[in-house]
Amino acid sequence: HQPLKLHYRTFKGHEFETICHPYYVKQYNNRWFLLGLNNEYSTIGNYALDRIVSFKKVDVPFCNNTEINFDTYFNDVIGVTVPKADIETVVLRFSENRFPYIVSKPLHHSQIADLEERTITLQVKPNKELNQLIFSFIPDVEVLSPQSLRDTIKEKIEENLQKYLSVQNDCTEI
Repeated sequence: HQPLKLHYRTFKGHEFETICHPYYVKQYNNRWFLLGLNNEYSTIGNYALDRIVSFKKVDVPFCNNTEINFDTYFNDVIGVTVPKADIETVVLRFSENRFPYIVSKPLHHSQIADLEERTITLQVKPNKELNQLIFSFIPDVEVLSPQSLRDTIKEKIEENLQKYLSVQNDCTEI
């Protein structure tokens, strides 16, 4: 119940200060995150602990969390980013070799598998962590729906392919 002034550095090196009313700490993918009310925007901020350069107590009244139940807050996402989007039906098809692994280690608690089609269906809010997870299974996965997620993954694959087509065995440009 102590507001903090955070000095934060993004992965791109942008630094800023913000006042945060800490509510919750969560670990995802071997990284810890602080979630709390961002004073400036009145939204929940998500701060990777290893990106917090410094912090100090700040003398402002603490804003209690009266809206979010963190026991269920992450139920509709993979990871820690909770977009203000609606839950979507995500359908992924996997290669014959990869599918048994996905069935034995579900990606999300909503996962339903279709053994004949080698697909899984998830009820989630698409976010960056879902995209990263999908990319971790390439080339053994295809996004069937929603179309917007399929298009996003396709665009990222095309962007990445250009890196391999434009650099002809010359790694010095990277």
